[in-house]
This record gives sequence, structure tokens and C-alpha cells, in this order.
Amino acid sequence: MTTAELIVTTGGVSEEASELSALHIRRTEVAADVIEFRNMGDLENNDPYHRSREELSSIDRRIAEVQELVTAAAEVTDDGTVRPFSLVTVMFDRDPDDVETFVLTAATGNSADEIATCSPLSPLGRALMGCRVEDERTYVLPTGAESTVTVLSIAAGLERRLLESRTAE
Repeated sequence: MTTAELIVTTGGVSEEASELSALHIRRTEVAADVIEFRNMGDLENNDPYHRSREELSSIDRRIAEVQELVTAAAEVTDDGTVRPFSLVTVMFDRDPDDVETFVLTAATGNSADEIATCSPLSPLGRALMGCRVEDERTYVLPTGAESTVTVLSIAAGLERRLLESRTAE
């Protein structure tokens, strides 16, 4: 697998679109369960009803997240800023030995030789969105500690460029 194929596979909009479709199907099923369990009465002691409502809320949150990614991918521009599907190289805490390169996407690879990814919804991803080369941002880690990240390079619109180069071959 070439690097181009790898990035398209791990960052492809089609993966997010497929997930979105599956989520909508599952949401319809769970919504039907909620109605069925609600009709059983006694909502206070109706565990299946409450579990279904929680699952429905979880699905709705994920649909919103994936929809945001799909919408952002459709609006990819090469304006020199970090966006979803950008290939980004960053330096952590001003340490030249702590440099990483990754694609900003929710999709994850399954193999150790694939390119790294970072979700745009993660603390790091949110901090990087809209940054330009040499911008520095501080964000809070899940542990509560702060980390500083400096953008070293950006390849914006990578998804679209790779797809265009594959169709031109």
C-alpha cells in the first residue's frame, strides 16, 4: 500500500459517510425501542427504557461529531491553515526532539506501519484547528496538565489532492 492509498484509507470521507449512514440506521432502531419501552408504562422503574434513551443520546452525539467532520471535509481549502484532513507536523513543548506528523481525521488506522492520526475533536485537534505554520497553542491534556504545540508544516486539502492524483494515473 502506498502512502497515498494509506492516507486516503485512513482519512477518507467515505469512512465517515459510511459511519454516518450506519448511525442513522441504528438511531431509527433505538428510537423504535424507546417508543416500545415507553408504552410499557412505569417509566420510573423501566430500565430498558432508560438504557435505550441513553443509547439514543450517545448515537445523537456521535452523529453530530461525524456530521461536523463530513461537512468540514467538504469545505477543505488550501488557505494555509490546519483543517480536517490536513497532514500536520508539530513540535511539542518547544522540544525539537518531540516532533510528530499526523493526519487530522477521526478515522484510525489498523496497522503499525500506517500514518498517525489525530481527531479534530480531541484537545490537540481542537487547539490546532485554524493554526498556520509557526503558530503556537497551549491546550489541556486529559490529565489536566498543559502542553504547548508549535505547527511546523501543513499540507492542507491532502484528501482531495490524493484522490485527484490517483484518478489522474
